Amino acid sequence: MSYLRRVMTGWGIGMPDTGVAVEVVVSLQARGFEDDPGAGHLATGVLGDPSVVLAPSPTDALLAAAGSFEALVIPLPLEANLQIERIDAWCMEVLRVEGSAALAAAAVIKLARPSRHPTAMAPFQGGKLAAALEGNGGDLWAALEGLGIVREGLRDGPGPEVFGALPEIERAQRRPHVREHLLRAHGDVGFNICRWFCICDPGPSGPSEAGSPLRRFRRPRRTQGA
Repeated sequence: MSYLRRVMTGWGIGMPDTGVAVEVVVSLQARGFEDDPGAGHLATGVLGDPSVVLAPSPTDALLAAAGSFEALVIPLPLEANLQIERIDAWCMEVLRVEGSAALAAAAVIKLARPSRHPTAMAPFQGGKLAAALEGNGGDLWAALEGLGIVREGLRDGPGPEVFGALPEIERAQRRPHVREHLLRAHGDVGFNICRWFCICDPGPSGPSEAGSPLRRFRRPRRTQGA
């Protein structure tokens, strides 16, 4: 792995086969705002593990929505082949410091399933993070940035342009691919069904020559407004 790839991966900036650098940002969202994610934004999170999001200095809005929110995991730049994910929060651990319990220092959110995307935190040492927090009065974002665990500016989360573009891209990504197969005989329907299920034994004879489709084609996906 090249030095550039290691550094970018440590900051949650993956490099897919296209060579395009990908950064992951997380918006912790109230449910039901797929058409207006900007309005649903409760707080910015950081994907630290595939199934764990860290929310430094969580907002009151996030804490109040503890029973009903999700992680909107956004790979940037926005592209049709980079899947946007909405993952339910399974558990939220809220960390408070004695004497300042009115303000939450952090929330650690465990997701219902892991994300497929690279994490956005570089490896770190707990002792160094603890010392940084003691030295700056408990500003977790500043400590993470100062130690290079997250890049500066990540705390700002997705901008208005990203939020504005998400609904159309999410709708397009949710549409299934449809492939149609033209077969030679009725029996070939059975053989073709069989190949999709591991519980099916095609038998010693197997499909005839007709088992291969005469033609296989993909039905075009409808575009927005079509």
